[in-house]
Amino acid sequence: MDKKNIVIADFNEEYLEALEFEFVKNLEQSVDIHIITDEKYFNEYFGVPQKIDILIIDEALVHETIIKQNISKIFVLSESEEKVSDVNIGNKRIYHLYRYDNVKENYHKVMGQTDLAVQNTAGSVKNTPKTNVITVYSPVGGSGVTVTALGICCAMKKLGKRVLYMDTNTLQNFDCYFMNKEAIKHGIGKDIASKDELFVSKMDECIGNEIFEYMKPFKPSTIANGIGVESLSFLTETMTGMNKYDYIIIDTSTDFDELKLRLISNSQRVVIVTMQDRISVWKTEQFINNIEVSKNNKFYFVCNKFSPDRENKIAVGSKLSEIEKLQYVKSLEEFRYDFDPSYLYNNNPFEKSAYSLL
Repeated sequence: MDKKNIVIADFNEEYLEALEFEFVKNLEQSVDIHIITDEKYFNEYFGVPQKIDILIIDEALVHETIIKQNISKIFVLSESEEKVSDVNIGNKRIYHLYRYDNVKENYHKVMGQTDLAVQNTAGSVKNTPKTNVITVYSPVGGSGVTVTALGICCAMKKLGKRVLYMDTNTLQNFDCYFMNKEAIKHGIGKDIASKDELFVSKMDECIGNEIFEYMKPFKPSTIANGIGVESLSFLTETMTGMNKYDYIIIDTSTDFDELKLRLISNSQRVVIVTMQDRISVWKTEQFINNIEVSKNNKFYFVCNKFSPDRENKIAVGSKLSEIEKLQYVKSLEEFRYDFDPSYLYNNNPFEKSAYSLL
């Protein structure tokens, strides 16, 4: 496979070293990286025709000569977060990166707009990566756990990751977002309920695929299928042990019970979803009183349905204001309530959260 030619042009050497490290660490065998930090050399280099697969460049250095070069993808490092929106210049698509976002996050944004992630997944790997489990939980009803989990799945898939979505709710209705309404056959549900490992041979019948793969819902409820805490634990552990996926995203209910404790304990990362109102903040504080999250890298917080026009109780002296890993996601009123995975894939407010979870 031919190596991709990546050019990074910026006079901030410290930032470039960190960005270059991310590419070398993850794609050493797939790319040739050319770093330009000197203004004289920059002018000489782009003074002649160049063929570049990916150009990452400071916004102050972009001019007509750059645009006219044979460059497949251009990513502009912007100083202003307000200006970070993708635009078309001529027949080229210009992707913007906010310079002060985490370097790892910007690396994954580049990966998400190129085929490097797919090539790297398809290429040779030294060791088969371990499946990582991400549990999405909220102590607040109606905060949007399912949509958050689906959004993370879409973002992971966009980065070329092998993703599986699993629902552990008693009543499973996530398929309202999907075209396919097929449920897991009752006989297979009984196998899972009895923790019969032979159900693995029927696994293909349990998996649906719309943008990403997902475990089909149990219909009627998990209770009606005889599936309890032990059965769900058996199911998640079996799927993880198969090592078929890079990430398994687990959707959970709001009650804090034995299953949640197991999932939180066994997951590599845990996403806690809340909202900005007083009651949501109070309920979330009661949850973190029972779980040590302040010094634990596995926890990541999302304030969902955020509106800058309403009072933000998180920022008013709450325990959540002290948490560094917290992302505000704007209210889904700006999106469609009747979206499907393909819409969420292309209009995804949870991409930043997904990048931070990698």
